[in-house]
Amino acid sequence: MLKSLATALLVATPLSTAAVANPVDNYAAKAVSSGDYASAITTLEAQMRENPNDESTLLNLALAYRKAKRIAEAQALYERVLTLDNYALNTTRGVPMWSHDVALRGLGRPTGYASR
Repeated sequence: MLKSLATALLVATPLSTAAVANPVDNYAAKAVSSGDYASAITTLEAQMRENPNDESTLLNLALAYRKAKRIAEAQALYERVLTLDNYALNTTRGVPMWSHDVALRGLGRPTGYASR
């Protein structure tokens, strides 16, 4: 199953970019990308209440928390994603990533990818 994600550019630009999930911006990508973390957090927390296990929401909220210097909350969400199923996610750069890899990157842990 391929899901959309607003954060997954952590590999190319660690914790600095959000991706557009879809044209309606369901995952607060525009707010995160523009640095409006308070707005992103408000939107994503509301979405999380509606669907507490949506990986895209959790990962984008974790990114917004991290950017807002709410590190413990970000880490808790990254850890939570690791307890859920691993999904392929879309990014704005068109590079699919696995939800667990994004969470591991957010936690500063290796993802198992090797370079040559």
